[in-house]
Amino acid sequence: MVGSARTVILQLQETVKRLQAESVELVQSDALMFLQGQPAAYDVVFLDPPYDSGLLDPVLQRLIPDWVVPGGLLYLEHAARGATPPLPEGWEYLRSKRTSQVGYHLVRGVV
Repeated sequence: MVGSARTVILQLQETVKRLQAESVELVQSDALMFLQGQPAAYDVVFLDPPYDSGLLDPVLQRLIPDWVVPGGLLYLEHAARGATPPLPEGWEYLRSKRTSQVGYHLVRGVV
């Protein structure tokens, strides 16, 4: 899990402990800076940047293809009033929904 706010990281640490979750790594960093590092292949990625930050598109562009395994899944959230984000080539929307405030989508890399 990557987050830039220390308070968020502390809350996530408590949640990980409470759930006794294993194989969870918490990193305090700016997402774009983190994605400039050595890529690691993940099966599932959740993207929920602050809605008015403009981070979703640049994070998607850096994340795909090096950080998600072929056939991997992405869960994306954005402000409902915003457009559905365009996906890089080779990715498809499996499900998309909107509430009054949030657009959320499940995306898969085509194998």
